[in-house]
Amino acid sequence: MRASLTIDASKASPVGGTKLKREEAALYDIRDMSWHLVALKDHEIVGAERFPIPSGHPEFDRQVLQYTHAVHGYYGEDALVVAAFHAHGLMVE
Repeated sequence: MRASLTIDASKASPVGGTKLKREEAALYDIRDMSWHLVALKDHEIVGAERFPIPSGHPEFDRQVLQYTHAVHGYYGEDALVVAAFHAHGLMVE
């Protein structure tokens, strides 16, 4: 007999699903193929900001931290901020 764990919201992926609804894409202006910092509360997107710095930039690490702090400041310290790549309506963590 195989045992299984019950999965509740606290153990689930922070993003409910990877496919964006049209309303979410329009509301958060997620249109281009690029990295975004996505703010989540209770597994729902509350905001998204396009991350404009390319990974090859000499100060990339510092910029990521600075930008993440800014997103937290705007959406609240209780927001979970994750990086996700948007391509063709899908957000990939």
